[in-house]
Amino acid sequence: VCKKIVEINGESNTLTASDGTKIEYDILSVDIGSTNLGLSTQPIAGVQQYAISTRPLKLLMQKVHDSEKQLLQKLKAQCMQQQQQQDPKGPKQKQIVVNVVSVGGGCAGCELILGLSQRLKRSIDAFVTDNKLADKVEITVKPTLITNSAQILSRDPKALQMELIDTMKRKQIN
Repeated sequence: VCKKIVEINGESNTLTASDGTKIEYDILSVDIGSTNLGLSTQPIAGVQQYAISTRPLKLLMQKVHDSEKQLLQKLKAQCMQQQQQQDPKGPKQKQIVVNVVSVGGGCAGCELILGLSQRLKRSIDAFVTDNKLADKVEITVKPTLITNSAQILSRDPKALQMELIDTMKRKQIN
């Protein structure tokens, strides 16, 4: 998705692009430069409060773990609520989409969206199995990479760009 993000709203879990487009997220990472420009010279409103920053690196995995734990707690609450409100004549499976968004089309943003989406898919599959929810809920991870450049890896060799674009398509990353 080629957009410039200007605001992050953690209350509604949305990003706002410069053209006014709203993008929903459940887990968000902002990866825009080695010093993370969203936190410093070109601040994006809401980035400090609501996003997982890749800097400093030593805190990244703890932030990912904490966000994943919160997400699984939220999913458990949604599933319990759905079971209480289920219409016997309605569909047996509830559909839940988990939006994972990474802002930044450089190497870090691309690597993070690939790794984070796979990690969450495994965690959610285990969550569904452990809670015996396979016949009650279908949870889909929808990864999205946002960059304000015309291409991901805009400063890298064309062959690398094309290879990564193919990988993103295969992994169904928007």
